[in-house]
Amino acid sequence: MKIGNPPFWVEFESGVLTAGVGKKFFMSFTSNKIQAREFFKKSRDSLTPEQIQQKSQTIGKRCLQLPQVQQAKHIALYAATSSEVQTEQLFNALMKQGKNIYYPKVLSKTELGLFLVKDLKKLVPGSYGILEPPVDTALQISPTLIEVFFVPGLAFDHQGHRLGFGKGYYDRVLSQTKALKVGLTFSAQLTSKLPIATHDIKMDLVLSEG
Repeated sequence: MKIGNPPFWVEFESGVLTAGVGKKFFMSFTSNKIQAREFFKKSRDSLTPEQIQQKSQTIGKRCLQLPQVQQAKHIALYAATSSEVQTEQLFNALMKQGKNIYYPKVLSKTELGLFLVKDLKKLVPGSYGILEPPVDTALQISPTLIEVFFVPGLAFDHQGHRLGFGKGYYDRVLSQTKALKVGLTFSAQLTSKLPIATHDIKMDLVLSEG
């Protein structure tokens, strides 16, 4: 069942890509982002490393099935924390396809830059302990040139809203691009409604393993 124009959920049945209402919308948070962050972080952190790896592999395969990904040349990805959807295998697959892949780096209290990455081993711990490109050796790109932007999050709702950690980095950089915005998440992080603000940027698609 379609739910109108994008943003919309992406579900896979028998290997077929379809748009529709997700099956895991079990809770609604309408006003309290702090409460929602606590709930979904606890939920995500309860996954074992084996579960995270297995679910991430499924999500990565679904990313590669997107026509927009197959056609894109410039793709933004992210270095995952231990409990986020892992992206190393997706990076390797995209590199084999000849894509230019860019990772975010915190440049200031308000700015997130995007830098070309060809080797994950060259990423270094940056702000908040997240691996980032070394700014002195990596090529920076304007967000306007990104064609597909993969985005992590603590949770997503069925309207495409994203719940992050509240710093606003992704909302600011996503507001500068017309790229296809794809949220990557585990099915346990999907909910019917999240608290939102006027500056929050919606996803065009949300992919999970469910």
